[in-house]
Amino acid sequence: MENEPRPRLVSRDKWGMDSTDAVGDQLARFGITAYVELGGNVEGQMLPSGAEDNTGIEDVSVDLVASNGNVYDVWLRWNPNKTAPDGSKGYYELESFNFSNETFVPWVEGQPIPIQGRDKGDAFSEGSFYIQSRKLLGLPVTKKQEEILEDFLLAHPYGKDTAGNRIRGLKKTATILNQPPAKSDN
Repeated sequence: MENEPRPRLVSRDKWGMDSTDAVGDQLARFGITAYVELGGNVEGQMLPSGAEDNTGIEDVSVDLVASNGNVYDVWLRWNPNKTAPDGSKGYYELESFNFSNETFVPWVEGQPIPIQGRDKGDAFSEGSFYIQSRKLLGLPVTKKQEEILEDFLLAHPYGKDTAGNRIRGLKKTATILNQPPAKSDN
């Protein structure tokens, strides 16, 4: 319906973060210092992270290659029982989807990241976006991967596929915002 009210989108929450910042903040809590976003999607639910008028940022799902070499498909969610950095109740958390039993598994601080088989990056993958992500993160790539990436970039000079720009570039998490970009090992 054309005249149906839509949720008011707020670009920043009450802590000054947008959804990218919030995801980066949560990844940093698990030692992930940088990541390359392969894709993402707003999920449509407003998280109660805004001002008194109950606005906030939308929850998102993000596919990413992390600085540890793993690939994650994470959801930014709201945990009303988690204590925020300012001492208030309610804060963000990440969740992974467990495909074997179709449940969401929260990432819990102080515990290992709930890694599934599909989260483990294949260091020898021939996927051009994965290779490009590894290079952006300064992770090693093989000579064969370098050749695959060179051929891909010759055919797609802007790093895009027919579905559009899937490589979003290097995202620094809160722990390393003031450091220079990662360099690849050439």
